[in-house]
Amino acid sequence: MKKISTLLLSAVFLFSCQNPDMEISGESNLITAIGRYENSPEGVKMYSAGGYFTFAFEGNSCEIQINNAGDYDHSFFEIAVDDIISQNFRAERGITKIVIGEKGNNTDSTKFFFETLPNTQIHNVVLCRNSETMMGYTQIKTIKAKKIYNWTPKTNLKIEFIGNSITSGCDSDSSLVSSKDYKWGDWHRAYYAYGPQTARNLNAQYSLASVSGIGLVHSCCDIPFTMPQIYDKVLMRYDTIQYNFSFNPDLICCALGQNDGIQDDEYFINAYTDFVKLLFKKNPSAKNIVLLNSPMANDSLDSWLKKVLPQVVDRLSSQGINNVTHFEFSHNKNAGGSNHPDIYQHQEVAKELTEFLKERL
Repeated sequence: MKKISTLLLSAVFLFSCQNPDMEISGESNLITAIGRYENSPEGVKMYSAGGYFTFAFEGNSCEIQINNAGDYDHSFFEIAVDDIISQNFRAERGITKIVIGEKGNNTDSTKFFFETLPNTQIHNVVLCRNSETMMGYTQIKTIKAKKIYNWTPKTNLKIEFIGNSITSGCDSDSSLVSSKDYKWGDWHRAYYAYGPQTARNLNAQYSLASVSGIGLVHSCCDIPFTMPQIYDKVLMRYDTIQYNFSFNPDLICCALGQNDGIQDDEYFINAYTDFVKLLFKKNPSAKNIVLLNSPMANDSLDSWLKKVLPQVVDRLSSQGINNVTHFEFSHNKNAGGSNHPDIYQHQEVAKELTEFLKERL
């Protein structure tokens, strides 16, 4: 009996050594962070709307612990597996456990997703902040799976999208919270904003540099900054924490003007010309910059933007900068909250922009 027990224990020990669960911390180089984030002593803090963490795992289940912090009591997220399935979820302030590949009852502290994942392949995971900078930051604390790998992008193409609440996916999904319980930020869904959707259409990596209310020369909503002043920051809404410009985009799409309103033509054109020069200086790998109008603009603002944006391109061309173009979205996309585009209109806008960019890549 003693001999059998010893053999049994040895077999169990051998099996456990051959099939261990792998656990990594949020500081692991197997996790890639993309967006406006801070490398703090406590680990990576992701601030930006549309900022995301990526990794891959082997097997049919994975557990992630995140820390959601900030002045708001909750934030919204998207989790996507293998670029096919995605689900949004709400995380309260503090620690939330996410379990991929198991059934369970979702609570404030544990979320369950994708209970039928195949066991025989490596799964790519994207964990994306749908919420904006002012709602706080997100950290990955730990990831546990059979085996964990770096995420491998489909292409090396990188696109940065600069803009305001539209680019942030603000008020695009009213299904997230009922109207009677709504607080600002509750209908954000940055993962389905036009920029990320365009990038996925092109198999590109993306980064958002966007703040609700921001403008080129004039911001709304008592924001004391403009985009040229805060472009080099991580915590853009509060003009703090220096950004390291680690993303290195090949292409930049810039959508400013909605919050500026109609300005003096020459004043706006000069300011935009200077900002484009700043973008090239901060992003020396950028090959092209595309200036976008606003899909939620009314007729008068849309007409004005269509007048001045080509003049910005011409002004830059006259100074020897020829890799700047402009693109005109169809406008009056106002089906979301506060007259913003909803996620279906973001999809329409993304389709328009995708076709334009395909001809220039």
